[in-house]
Amino acid sequence: MKTVYKKKSGVKKPRTVKDTHGLYSAKASAKTQVIEAVYDGRVFLPQQSPMLKANTRVRITVEQVKAKRTRKKSFLETARTIKINAPADFSTNVDEYLYQGKSFDAG
Repeated sequence: MKTVYKKKSGVKKPRTVKDTHGLYSAKASAKTQVIEAVYDGRVFLPQQSPMLKANTRVRITVEQVKAKRTRKKSFLETARTIKINAPADFSTNVDEYLYQGKSFDAG
């Protein structure tokens, strides 16, 4: 007696995977993931959890990512942020305040 099995339809419905970070494709069949990590001198510490089962073998390709360069503040921008607790006429009478009545030119 010959047994005949029914063939399943050829279209596979992609499994959905819970994506807590919004970084990955909704398909579980994706084989490549890009995960940012920090190397602490001994191990790589991922910044987000990879979508992998425990004890899954992977191949890691290391690509160094340059940190974004921040714009340096000018001296005036930095000076404007300094809070000095001084009298209103401090800039006019700076020598009097700093040297207690002695002028900077007096030796």
